[in-house]
Amino acid sequence: MATEACSEILEKAYRFADSRLTKRLVADADLGGRIAYAALCPSNRAGARFLLAATLAKIHKPTVDIRKPFIQAYADAEKANAYGGRHYDELYVASFITRHKLPCSSTTAFLTPAFRTKNIVLDLSQKLRGRPPELYDAILYVLDAIESGRASANDVLRELVRVLVVEREDRKARLDILKQGLREQSDDLALSSEDTVRLIEQHLALKYSARLPVLVVAAAYTAASQRLGEKILGLNAHRAADGQTGALGDVEITLLGDDKVVTTYEMKDKPVTVDDVDIAIRKIADGADVQNYIFYRAS
Repeated sequence: MATEACSEILEKAYRFADSRLTKRLVADADLGGRIAYAALCPSNRAGARFLLAATLAKIHKPTVDIRKPFIQAYADAEKANAYGGRHYDELYVASFITRHKLPCSSTTAFLTPAFRTKNIVLDLSQKLRGRPPELYDAILYVLDAIESGRASANDVLRELVRVLVVEREDRKARLDILKQGLREQSDDLALSSEDTVRLIEQHLALKYSARLPVLVVAAAYTAASQRLGEKILGLNAHRAADGQTGALGDVEITLLGDDKVVTTYEMKDKPVTVDDVDIAIRKIADGADVQNYIFYRAS
C-alpha cells in the first residue's frame, strides 16, 4: 500500500470539498443528513473517523467490502474482501485530520466497543452496541448505500470532509466572537484573587473539563515566565498518548533559552499508583534532565 496514494486521495477530497462548502456533495438528502449526523454527533465523535477510513479504503481498493473491517491493526494479509480499518485510520486518517484541524476524535474509532471485537458483516440487520444508537444506525446506512451502489465512496468522502470543514470554520467563528468579547471587556476592573480562584474551582467542577487543569498550570507558568526564568513547551493533543507525541507529561517546563525539560506535570483524575510512578521513572530513565516530575490530581 503506497502512503502517497492514500494521502493524496484524502487531500484531493479536501481540496474539492473546501471549494464547495455551501453545497451538499451527495444527491440524496436523507443520505446527506445521516453523513452529517455521523460526522458531528456531539456525544460520540467516533463516526467521522470510522467513515473517513472506510471510504478511503473503498476508493483505494474498490474490491473491498467496507462492511467488513478487519479488526487487527496492521494485518499482513486481508481476509477475503475485508479491509484493515484501523490500519487506514491510524496510518492516514489521523494525520489528515490533524493537518487540517478537523473536529474529529483524536483516537481511532476501531477500538470503540461497537467495532473492537466484531467479526461480523456490518449490514443493516446489525444492532451495534454503543450510544447513541442512532449514530450506529447512520453509519450502517452509509456503508450500505456505498456497497449497494446507491452512492459512491468518493462522494461520501467529499461530503464528510465538507461537513467537517464547515464545522471547523463555525467553531473558529464562534471562538473569534468570544475572544473579541473578552478584548472589549479588558478595561474592566480585574477580578480579586479570591474571585479568580472561585471561578477556576467552578470550572474544574464542571463535566467535560479534563483539559482545564493542564491549561491552568500552563497559564500560571506563562504569566510568571520572566520571573521564574522558565517557560512551557507547546501543549500536545489532549487525548494523545505520551508515547505517540514523545512528551514526558501533560505540561513540560524548560529554562528560558533552553529546550531541555526540567519540570513535568502529569494530570490525573484518580489517585496516583505505583504503576504511574514506574511509568514516570521509565520516561526519564534514558538521560532526560528532568528535575521535578509532579503528579497533580484534578478531581
